[in-house]
This record gives sequence, structure tokens and C-alpha cells, in this order.
Amino acid sequence: MPVDLPGGGRSALAVLIPRGVSEAERDAVYRAVGAIRALRRGQVVLPVVGGPEVRAGDRFWREPGVGRVRLWRPDPAAVPDTRGWKGWTFLHAALLSVGFVWQGTGIARSSGRGAQRDEAIVEAVNAAGVAVVDVAAVRSSRPSDFVHHFNEHAVVRPYTATLTLGDLGTLTTVLAIGQSRHLGGGLLVPADHDEGTVLG
Repeated sequence: MPVDLPGGGRSALAVLIPRGVSEAERDAVYRAVGAIRALRRGQVVLPVVGGPEVRAGDRFWREPGVGRVRLWRPDPAAVPDTRGWKGWTFLHAALLSVGFVWQGTGIARSSGRGAQRDEAIVEAVNAAGVAVVDVAAVRSSRPSDFVHHFNEHAVVRPYTATLTLGDLGTLTTVLAIGQSRHLGGGLLVPADHDEGTVLG
């Protein structure tokens, strides 16, 4: 739904509804979102203009232009879903987070637990063509801005990455990854490049 920003700009609020929710749950979300008249950012009240627009999640983004390759970046950042395992990096965290989104679809299903489960999900996601092109920690003095809830003893480690989704979804699918997706972070936005571009 459209949101007016100070200074005349415009933004939007997107509410992602998971696949497989019941009609009653979906209708409850539609009613709740339709009742929103304003959003608050700090002390600033942002008016919501117009009503909600429903879009299919697999047709959310525009197709990349001719001669362009679609890669994805989390915006503003993603946060690992787990603490990870010995030897794991943000690369593993990104692959696992993608796998968690597709868990239960048969693509990233695992019957194990702990490290065994997580490693199986990472391998399944890799086999589906998902690849992390680059990844880097996001340095922040307020990492709690990136998560909705965390244990006071936990270390919040936001990161950014560039990745391709391989066979998962389409070039126009909307997707959010990581623990940060519960707070509106981790949204994968298109990062299109000309074919033949050397990244890095």
C-alpha cells in the first residue's frame, strides 16, 4: 500500500503472506492491512494513501531488461537464522536462510536435526542452483535494528550478500531471508548487471 513520505516522496508497505495459509487467515491479514491509515517512523507520522493492492508473490518484480542478469541483494541486510556451526560463514548463513524459506516444498526438506539438518538444507539449495556471489558483514552500532527479538546474550550479525536463486522461484518472485525477514529486513531486491560483467 502506498505511503506518503515527508518532502513529497512516496514509498510502500509490503506484507508478505506465506504460501499455504488458510482463506480465513488471508482474509484477516487483508482486513488488518486495509485498516492501517498511518505508519510511524520515530516521531514522524506517515499517512497511508489508498488501499492495499494484492499481487501474486511470483510476479512481484519487473523482468530484468534484455542483456541483463538478475542477481539479488538483501535490503537493508539479512541476519542469520541460527548461530551456525563450526567452520560456517555468512555464505552458509545465506544459503541456509534461502533454504528455510523453501523448507517443506521438497526442495530443502531434511529429516535430520541440528548441524545434520542445516548442512542438508545448504546442500539441497546449492543443488537447486543457488549461489552466493559475495557476502560481507554489516558493521552497525545498533544491530538490534535488524531483528524483532533476540536473547540478550545473542550476537546479532547483520550481513549483506549478492546471490542468484538458481531454480528457486522466478526472476520476478518476492522473497525475504534471514531472521530479519520478520521485521521487514532481508528483502531480496533485484541487483541486475549487464551480461559479462565481472563482479567483485
